[in-house]
Amino acid sequence: MKLFSEMCAIKILLLNFFILFSVAGFSATYYVDASGNNGGNGSIGSPWLTLTYACSNVRFPGDIIHINAGTFNEPLRSNLAVGVSLEGAGIDSTIINSTYTALSSRDGAILLNSSSPASGNQSISNLTLTGSNLTATRGICINYRNNVTVHHIKVINFIASGVFFRGSKQAWDVEPSPYASGNSLYNSTINNCGTRSSTESASIRINGQNGFLLHHNLCTQTSRYAGQNGNIVGGEWNKELKIYDNVFTKSDDEKSEWNFFFELWHWQGGGEIYANIFNGAATMDIVDVMKSTFEYGLKIYNNQYLVAATVPFTAHQVYSITIEGRSHLEYVYINDNYFKNVPNAIEYNIIVNTGEGYSSFDVSHNYIHHNVLENVGMTDLSNYPIWIEGYGSNSNITVDNFHIYNNSIQGVNNSNKALTGIHWDVAGTFSNIFIQNNIITNCRNYAITFNSNLAGATLSNVTINNNLYYANATNATDFNITATNKTESNNITGNPLFVSPVDYQLKAKSPAINAGIYVGVPYNGSAPDIGAFETGSSPVSKAFTW
Repeated sequence: MKLFSEMCAIKILLLNFFILFSVAGFSATYYVDASGNNGGNGSIGSPWLTLTYACSNVRFPGDIIHINAGTFNEPLRSNLAVGVSLEGAGIDSTIINSTYTALSSRDGAILLNSSSPASGNQSISNLTLTGSNLTATRGICINYRNNVTVHHIKVINFIASGVFFRGSKQAWDVEPSPYASGNSLYNSTINNCGTRSSTESASIRINGQNGFLLHHNLCTQTSRYAGQNGNIVGGEWNKELKIYDNVFTKSDDEKSEWNFFFELWHWQGGGEIYANIFNGAATMDIVDVMKSTFEYGLKIYNNQYLVAATVPFTAHQVYSITIEGRSHLEYVYINDNYFKNVPNAIEYNIIVNTGEGYSSFDVSHNYIHHNVLENVGMTDLSNYPIWIEGYGSNSNITVDNFHIYNNSIQGVNNSNKALTGIHWDVAGTFSNIFIQNNIITNCRNYAITFNSNLAGATLSNVTINNNLYYANATNATDFNITATNKTESNNITGNPLFVSPVDYQLKAKSPAINAGIYVGVPYNGSAPDIGAFETGSSPVSKAFTW
């Protein structure tokens, strides 16, 4: 009995020692090598052979699994414990080929799974993970963990997803509780990991995160046949999501399927998308934005949306930015972006979708300003560079405090041109609309139009002033709906005299100089300039550095 008690005491001491050893930062490093043996002890002199085996044996927080240079074939799932980090010898020298078929969207070749949110305090870095040419389903899946960083990796050729961060267990279209926090993905390459034929698919998927950072990544989805290149980024229910300094590349045409860079639903405040480059005639789809407790719902700024050359109409007429909703679009800012050769630039899709359980739609305090829209249009169809599209039979839509100012809008200069530079389809109650200091050129019809086919729709308190119109069929605004309290003043016509066809700053004799109205933005001279640039000020936006 005494011996048994002493043995128990020794075990407790050893356990406390290992806990203290880990907490104090004296973590152990275990090794995996192509010449290793799973019968070894994982030391540098006796490494293991497979990542799967290493993950099943390394369990103490603070420990590291180091995979030496080489190629490793992994048919099974690797379950990475809480607090254990995974590192390779280098992004191009450690190659893990997975052939694992995930059981669900909550599964992956490398799985970090907790039954409830846990502090991971761990990372995955410096390796390449492949799906063995679309043999494996999903790459890295991180469920219910905080403080996980994935960086300096390549994830390529998985069928349905590359990296998936999931905050907590949740049903579709239901806010998670709690959110995960402290997670990030950066300095990585994610290629060919999204499909249109699988649920919760995207090269990168971000669900239920608070403060997630996605930055300095190279993300491409062009390798599959047209119609099967899925979303690069997908997800829902995120707070303070920041997406910046990435390069996203999609094909120009997905035939009968939607072509998305992003499909991100239910922004819960503090979101930002900035300083990214978007290559291809695809859409960044934003669904439902709430301000919540933050100063703003979402800011989209300093991005470049680039298409090599004007493209023809496709099955789904593509807008570079589509803002749509199910209940709210609050305090959304779209500013200082550059659009070149895109089919369409900015669209608001405003409809009450009662089939999804929503009864009303509130759009308030939205701002589109200081964007350059260059050569926007298609080879075979006219378009609307900026389109506020309210439609449907449900009139429970309220749009209030919508501001469009200091944009330079040039429709494609071909036989189609743009139908209208800024087009409004009024549904429900639209009020407090401000369109100021914009340059609008190359439209087949009017520079601005307001239209409505919905009985009972109302439009009030509309201010359209200090805009410059040039080379439009009619240099004015067309109202196909009665607007109460309408103000149109100080709008002018004439060549804006841009510095060059690709430089939208103003020449010294431009009629747009000092012809604007103050909208809260600093200016030089006697009054603000019309258009995206203020004369005498250097462009501060990355998007305008050609």
